[in-house]
Amino acid sequence: MPLTDKMRARLLAYFKTERALEAAARDYDLESFREAAGGASERRAAELVSEVLGTYQRGFLANERANELHERIIALVQGYAHTAYARNRLRLLGPLAKSSDIRAQLDRCMKAKEAAAALPRQELEALLSRLARCKEPKPRFDSSAVLLVEDEEEYRRLSAGELAHFRRLLMADDASGLEDAELIVYVCSRGRLDLTRLENLVTVPSGAQNFEMVPEVVLEFFTLNRELLATVATLRSLLGLPSACAGVLPLLDKVRSRQVDFKAVEKAVLQVRDEMNAELKRHAPELHLSGDEVLEVLGQGVPRKVCEVFSGVLSNGRARLKALTGFDAAPYLMKYPVEVDDEELDRTRRRILGEAGTTLFEEKVRAARKLRDSRPAVEKEVKEALEYDAEHALGAFALDYGLVMPSFGRGFVLEGCANLELARKEGLQRVDYCFGGKDNAILLTGANSGGKTTLLESVAQAVIMARCGLPVCANRAELELPEELYLFSQQRNLNAGAFEGFLRTLVPAISAVGRRLILADELEAMTELEAGARIVAAMIERVKRTESCIIVVTHMAREISRFTKVRIDGIEARGLDEEYNLVVDRTPKRNCLARSTPELILRRLAETSDGDERDIYRELLETMKEG
Repeated sequence: MPLTDKMRARLLAYFKTERALEAAARDYDLESFREAAGGASERRAAELVSEVLGTYQRGFLANERANELHERIIALVQGYAHTAYARNRLRLLGPLAKSSDIRAQLDRCMKAKEAAAALPRQELEALLSRLARCKEPKPRFDSSAVLLVEDEEEYRRLSAGELAHFRRLLMADDASGLEDAELIVYVCSRGRLDLTRLENLVTVPSGAQNFEMVPEVVLEFFTLNRELLATVATLRSLLGLPSACAGVLPLLDKVRSRQVDFKAVEKAVLQVRDEMNAELKRHAPELHLSGDEVLEVLGQGVPRKVCEVFSGVLSNGRARLKALTGFDAAPYLMKYPVEVDDEELDRTRRRILGEAGTTLFEEKVRAARKLRDSRPAVEKEVKEALEYDAEHALGAFALDYGLVMPSFGRGFVLEGCANLELARKEGLQRVDYCFGGKDNAILLTGANSGGKTTLLESVAQAVIMARCGLPVCANRAELELPEELYLFSQQRNLNAGAFEGFLRTLVPAISAVGRRLILADELEAMTELEAGARIVAAMIERVKRTESCIIVVTHMAREISRFTKVRIDGIEARGLDEEYNLVVDRTPKRNCLARSTPELILRRLAETSDGDERDIYRELLETMKEG
């Protein structure tokens, strides 16, 4: 279905601008297109995206059955993708109009197949499964940090901009609330305030760039997407590519190393307290007091021996706490058992967070200065990684199914052809088949369950895949690229209305001048037998006079050949194996009206049944032989 003016207007109403519409198409945003088109199907959304991109080939998949087969092929390829982006992109694998585009797409697929065979697939696909689009950060307001602005005009400008979403802004003339701040960034123009006594102060000159006052305006994107960037960096290393993402990670890790988790410090304080109490308990046997020391205690003094023990325990505890946290502090009340001094711990917290906060701020500014221009390159690498997921899916699909590059000419030659749904099964019997040119009309006959319908579908798959720029499921393939493909399934008990509808689809397939490929399964079942034979014969006669090709699967080859001269190919049942299973040569023989299977089925039943039933089957078998 083409992109009508009405539909384009509807899409523009949804996306607002032509630029946004095209950007969504380039991003393969099928969900937005489905919504914009009023809940359209995924197939329709893919068509709309292709129309906007100018890649949609209208009309090749000429009927619903052909479209359904294309959908099944694409679903199979999509199963190899690891991201929604890749699945959407693969969903757009449709018929291509230009032979140059077909060959270019085939080249890409074959290179992807080679890469999939050469790379460590398990490791690669583990990385691909962790890919996603970059997340867009939302400003996080930090009430513990303050921007103290000296210039009034600058204050108004900053208050109206993005920094107000990250920090409290205060005028230097009204600096109430500073005592609660863990970090103060003083935006200094004339330096009227003397705040040098504050341990949590950072001074920034007036007119500084936003990231120099609030480095998070740059860093939030990279921090939020850190794990994704690490995945992309590893993926590019595996593929032997340089990476901007890899350059980001050390800067983020350095910022992270400067962060202080005071809860961890508090936990260490409690741990050291318990260790100190245990150490004091171990020293208890050493504290045998002399008479003078007892009199000293009675005089409310602390014996020197006890002071020495407490002093040693405190010194060890202080060293232990510094080893655990990196900070020099001893927030303890020296009594037994030792207790934490809450006031001293609060002073320690303010000192540590103040010192660490200024160090962390300076590190963040350094990182933001280096990263402020890196985002486009990083986003580009993430997009390329998502695109590689689609490329790898094509390569892995082609590798697993043993797909080959077809050549193009007039006629159809398939050697070692297999249906995709059977191609990976053990013991598969591959098929050789050729037609086209002067042999542009064929009746395909043969055994029930012999593979006629499967072969018909395999031919259709190969032609669809080649037209989409995909390699085909065969050992060798030489294909013609028809302008239209029709695939008709078996028709069962059509009423008058359905029969009329069927003819309305069938007649255009055989009447136009262009090159078509028509694949039809048991068309004679649509009406009474002789009429069916005459209709199929007339259809074949019509196609024989064109550049189109037609294959009809039928059990009425004799009847149809009474009304037209046509090539008849047969898939023969060769007999039964030792367990009475049907043995079939699934490669059709040319100019062969293949033996049907009822005789073989009766023989199997005659050999595997008992009593009267066996006698009846043998009588039926003899009747067939006499006929």
